[in-house]
Amino acid sequence: MKYEFKPFSYASYPDDLSEGWKPTYRITEEYPDGGPRDIEVVDLGPHAHPMTRFASIDIREHGEVRHHDILGRFDPERGYTCLDLILYREAGPKPREIRGVAYVSEFGEVLTVSTDYIDGEAKNCKAVRCTITLHSQEHEPT
Repeated sequence: MKYEFKPFSYASYPDDLSEGWKPTYRITEEYPDGGPRDIEVVDLGPHAHPMTRFASIDIREHGEVRHHDILGRFDPERGYTCLDLILYREAGPKPREIRGVAYVSEFGEVLTVSTDYIDGEAKNCKAVRCTITLHSQEHEPT
């Protein structure tokens, strides 16, 4: 299984969870063969001290509890950065990218995109080289 990781951010944490991201420790990112560790993160609320705002419960270590600061770091004064909180999810297929040309109007609007430069494709436009990202779409049966 392949995973993608991203830094923990207090501001976007609820949205990240709703988008399928799960919390784990940074040590997983540094040792990818081990896989993410199952943990639970509890926000102790706005009245908690910022240096101990989040508590992580390490399922693999029989429920060991660690406190993390508002940035997701574990005891940063001692330098135990391997237990920073990060987010992970299964990595999906990467979109394919090809080179192309965008035809831009004098007002800066993209009028059309093509895989090849075609002289006179659009009048009064400037041809600008670009990268076109092709996303695969799953089709639902009708």
